[in-house]
Amino acid sequence: MRESRGSLEIVRQDEAPADWKELLSADPAADYFHTPYWSQAAGRSWPGVKPFWLCARRAGRLVGGMAAVRHTGRVARLESGLDGTSGGPLLDAGLAPADQQDIFLALVEAYLAERRGSLPAVCLTFNAQHEARYGNLLANHAQTWQRTENPGAVVPLDGGLEQVEMTRLVMNKRNERNRAQRRGVTVEAVNDADLLRAYYPLFERACAVWGKAPTPLSFLEDLLRDSGHVYFVAVMHEGQVLGGHLNLLFGGRAVAWNGVTDRQHARTLFPATMAMWGDIVAGCERGARILDLGGSGGVVSLERFKKFFGAETEQRGHYVLEPSSLKLLRGGKKMLDRFRGSAGGRRWHDGGKGSGAGLGS
Repeated sequence: MRESRGSLEIVRQDEAPADWKELLSADPAADYFHTPYWSQAAGRSWPGVKPFWLCARRAGRLVGGMAAVRHTGRVARLESGLDGTSGGPLLDAGLAPADQQDIFLALVEAYLAERRGSLPAVCLTFNAQHEARYGNLLANHAQTWQRTENPGAVVPLDGGLEQVEMTRLVMNKRNERNRAQRRGVTVEAVNDADLLRAYYPLFERACAVWGKAPTPLSFLEDLLRDSGHVYFVAVMHEGQVLGGHLNLLFGGRAVAWNGVTDRQHARTLFPATMAMWGDIVAGCERGARILDLGGSGGVVSLERFKKFFGAETEQRGHYVLEPSSLKLLRGGKKMLDRFRGSAGGRRWHDGGKGSGAGLGS
């Protein structure tokens, strides 16, 4: 696909352009989910996912762009951020605000032109910085986007580990960490695929409680090979993996994206507390300024758990454009899930022997 608007040309590509990294550097709000490796790994390792890139150029220079994915499985849809992660247009911050707005809208129109068939939904998800820049543009867009509040929890790491420990962690979390350590629990940031594979059955069991399909193990393994940006925080006790978090580091922000811990040991070995502490330690060691703990899915206890580590709230936006027929199908499915007693939306640690929490728990 090639679209021209005056001096602006938008080209659709199946591979990231060679100068995409320059665009990442030109937009200070870019995060790991905008990197080529993230989308390329999805195309390699996530069945039914096809990434593509929209590139906006003026006189041959890349001034804006957008990576997105097409799901070709049972529920066809377009996503700017795979599985609800942040995405959307990147823009050269050195351009005039009016130029940035024009390029943003041109990229959104090119994205909408990728719709195929009668039912596909189109999703745009912004991180907090892009939400502040773009949210009003979608609110005034010619299409009617359905916006959902998408708050995220972040822990500022300013001042380093000692400062974070003393000013961010509440006393009972420091006590839980100390008790876990005395009982032989360890935590380490590694690129060990064997530990990731040992963790995965815990994640699968948690997904069954949440009522969602687990992220493919092959995708997590592929991400872990990006060792300069991705690491696995593993919680261990006597050779057993009690859980962990897969962290994604880019631009001073460490995102603890995929994670869960063993609820059977929640009250005795505190693996969730240890995983969070391991995220903080690893982030500080790698120079991160922010530890991003993601959303809590409306689970109040999980949101509160993150605040025990000094988490603050960022407002992000999730936007969906879908035909009314698909909205009716979605509403019918929610009613059927309630009738069947679906576990969707439940916290992983609900029903366990303890009340600790992990990411998405």
